[in-house]
Amino acid sequence: MKRWVPVLVSVAVLLSACGSPGDATSPGDDTGSVKDEQPSGGKGDSPSTTAGDDETLTTVDQVTAALAADYASAEWYPYLSGMTLETYLGAPVLVLHVTWDNTDQDYQGKSDRSQAMLAALQGYESPLLTNIATLDGSGNLFGLGSTSEYGAMPMADRFDLPAAPTTAADLTAWLAAVYGPGGLVALGPGETWYSSIQSIGPGPDSPLTVTTTLAADDPVGMNLLVLALQTSGSVLLANFMVLNSEGFGPAGVAPAGEPGIWGYYYFP
Repeated sequence: MKRWVPVLVSVAVLLSACGSPGDATSPGDDTGSVKDEQPSGGKGDSPSTTAGDDETLTTVDQVTAALAADYASAEWYPYLSGMTLETYLGAPVLVLHVTWDNTDQDYQGKSDRSQAMLAALQGYESPLLTNIATLDGSGNLFGLGSTSEYGAMPMADRFDLPAAPTTAADLTAWLAAVYGPGGLVALGPGETWYSSIQSIGPGPDSPLTVTTTLAADDPVGMNLLVLALQTSGSVLLANFMVLNSEGFGPAGVAPAGEPGIWGYYYFP
């Protein structure tokens, strides 16, 4: 049975008055423990019939076809518009593109469907499932889970990360050492969030404010910037804001801790 841990993309990110790219994720979730979960799908659905237990799915097309064959009648299936393999914070992430957006106020329904999708995917053997996230129609990115099944390791174990920063200057240096050019983590070619950072320091409304050139229509970039900040484990994130040039961005809190505990899983 696979060992899975849930992954946070935002820890208690509060909606700011000027707008935010994502909804809040409660720090009270059981994010620190490892869970064993039984593969399951929609109501009345049986486990995979097209992909046997010994068959390893190696492409997104194969995973897509397996879900279509096994779960087309599941309640959640029409909400899944497609899947892509992305590089987020330098890690491979299977992104489930879902049709709901911010206009859908059925938060429990969205959560239940997301968990059912994750449970269905857990029934397959595929290294593509190392990190799984959903991306909705409003650009909200939420981590669903990660597994070390194929040799991937938590960020904190994979890299010799610097100590958690305690000042704005330390945080700037930490991000540069980990995510900057020549840093520990090689970002994907489409990741622009790091180069978008203009300044990190005290702000008018928060002890820590990060200014960025990310556009208002790049919520994924903003989500990744927030997650990168969280991977530092800095105490400064007890009260922070991220603002772009148009004055948009999330404000929130995140618990201090060991650097890397909120990150994705990485291959050696």
